[in-house]
Amino acid sequence: MRKFVFGFLMIAVFAFSIAAQLAENLTGTVKDTNGAIVVGAQITIRGTITRSVITDAGGRYSFGELPLGDYVMTITASGFADQSLTIKV
Repeated sequence: MRKFVFGFLMIAVFAFSIAAQLAENLTGTVKDTNGAIVVGAQITIRGTITRSVITDAGGRYSFGELPLGDYVMTITASGFADQSLTIKV
């Protein structure tokens, strides 16, 4: 029984290690051309998956555990033209 438990734990640790290498966090701050933060902007990423978040009071956004790959990020905010860019995670 002891060998089975040890073997299972080793597999679980190895699987977690691989999963950690296949995903990354993406964070940033949205600012206008004058450097002022943009609160309430919608950030959408499309690629391997699609997710959207809204910038906080500091203009910050965060996407946790994104699968590695290419994404198109679109930033939409009231009073501003939409902006899109291609990113690699």
